[in-house]
Amino acid sequence: MDGPTLDQTRAVKTEIVRQFQGIKEFAGAGIGESNGRYTVRVNWRVLPKNLTLPSSVGGVEINHYEVDVAPGNRTGLLYLREPVVAADTNFNRGVSLEEFRQAALLRFQALDFAHQGRLTLAGLEAMPRAAAPREKQEDAPTDVDPHAMDPQQH
Repeated sequence: MDGPTLDQTRAVKTEIVRQFQGIKEFAGAGIGESNGRYTVRVNWRVLPKNLTLPSSVGGVEINHYEVDVAPGNRTGLLYLREPVVAADTNFNRGVSLEEFRQAALLRFQALDFAHQGRLTLAGLEAMPRAAAPREKQEDAPTDVDPHAMDPQQH
């Protein structure tokens, strides 16, 4: 494989995690591959607007993605109403092998809360399950964020 070594890429990923771990929008980082080179993939719950995001560090390419998989929005382990449609990132009404792999990686990272790079049955069974979001009521207030956490649940 051309480009940075796996060890160099791991070091950059570790630095990225250290740099962003205190930012609430940060959802994690992983190592991927693009065009035969190792890359660091940085996942954000929402891309921060007030932060300059690096595109590379030490020759390692860094890609930033906004992910829409959050613990409070799950049923079972992940709440995805249309999991296959959600994998279609270029909206061509089809899912390529690369898009499916990316979706699988994002879903894995969403379940890997400890950022250990692995999932265990015991860890998955211990995760709380949430009901699907309720349908919008006709008389519901329009100024309430439906994605905000219910303070009575926490």
